Amino acid sequence: MNVHSAPRNHQPKPVPSNAAVIRHPRATFSAIRLTALGLVALSISVIVVARLAMPQGIAERVELRACLPATIGEANRQLSRNVRTSSKGAAVANTAGQLQLEDNPLTRLLHGLANGSNRDSVERMLATAWDELNALPPEQRVPHLVSFLDSGKDAPTGFGFRVGSEGNLSAPPTVRVAALDWLGRFDSAAAAEYATRILATSDAPDEWAMALRNLGRTPHSQRNPVFRNAVRDFLARADWRSAPTGGYAEGLDAVVHLGDLGLIPEVLAAAQDAPALAPLIPVLLDNLVLGQPTLALPHVAENARLFDEQTGLRASLMSRADVRDPAQRQALEAYLLGDFASDDELMKFGRLFPHFNRFIGHHLLTVDRPRSIVEQAAIDQAALGAVIEWRSDPRFGGVIAPLGEIEARLRSHVESARRGGLLGH
Repeated sequence: MNVHSAPRNHQPKPVPSNAAVIRHPRATFSAIRLTALGLVALSISVIVVARLAMPQGIAERVELRACLPATIGEANRQLSRNVRTSSKGAAVANTAGQLQLEDNPLTRLLHGLANGSNRDSVERMLATAWDELNALPPEQRVPHLVSFLDSGKDAPTGFGFRVGSEGNLSAPPTVRVAALDWLGRFDSAAAAEYATRILATSDAPDEWAMALRNLGRTPHSQRNPVFRNAVRDFLARADWRSAPTGGYAEGLDAVVHLGDLGLIPEVLAAAQDAPALAPLIPVLLDNLVLGQPTLALPHVAENARLFDEQTGLRASLMSRADVRDPAQRQALEAYLLGDFASDDELMKFGRLFPHFNRFIGHHLLTVDRPRSIVEQAAIDQAALGAVIEWRSDPRFGGVIAPLGEIEARLRSHVESARRGGLLGH
């Protein structure tokens, strides 16, 4: 998730650059010989990658980057030293119409990577492979990609798992991940069909992330039981959570896309048992709430015990409420009048509400929609009116201090907005 902070008068706490230490999972290979019977017997050696992740770190702005080795040849030699047999090494039979792998642009990309390359040359090779596939007749693009994926061959590119516009990758970590990305661009139906095969056979989190994206792009995917179960399985993988790859971190956007509020306990548990993911969980829950505030805010307000260990996070989520919406205002009032919020939690709420700061970036499935300055001013004005009402209501006597802080701050904001022409007088 390549992100930057949306402008607002309150700045979010920076994510510590040393918050995550991502280990180097060993790559898994299996030597396979495929024999196709016909007039001529053709034998080829196939390398199957079951799991691959390049070293990555979570930076201060929650941007996951990859450490590029000096050359791709060096990376390939390292992978060769880490070879072990895969229990899922059998390649899927080629159903793409007797395509010759050596004529495949992705195979030529593999050969180029094997010869050792720097960052610039890898970018050129990836662009060339894409251009060659794009130049093919439309009916040949998918068979070429499926043929390559069925072969099980793979190699690292040296790049991290980076998401660009419209959920497409700006840099793939492996050739197979590139193939899954490109398959989704060329043919969404074929990509969704192949995604089910990835979910059934692959043990690579980056490949699962692409499978979730390709399945999530299908109509009504939130109601698709295959997608729903896959998202739950993805989130529940303790081994992937403990040493998250860039693809695993980005794949969690499928939780936001699914919008299942029942997964909040598992998301919070991931923050507790996987320190490497801890900086990402507030962003994930933020996006989940912002995607459906009318449903999510009452859920957060009514389930205070879920946040026993993270009350500050609960305060931050509730401060997203837009009191112009009756359902959100009702949820916020229930939160303020409840017995579960500590004084510290309420003071944090008072420093944030109404809260507009957020991390903005590209995601595999969802799209960030930051509020405009005009809309922020309108929400501030509505919030000020609500706070004035609450301070005069005896029921809110227990939260007078945070409400007073909010009122003083919002009076200043609203007056500034009026002087700037953002609000009527």
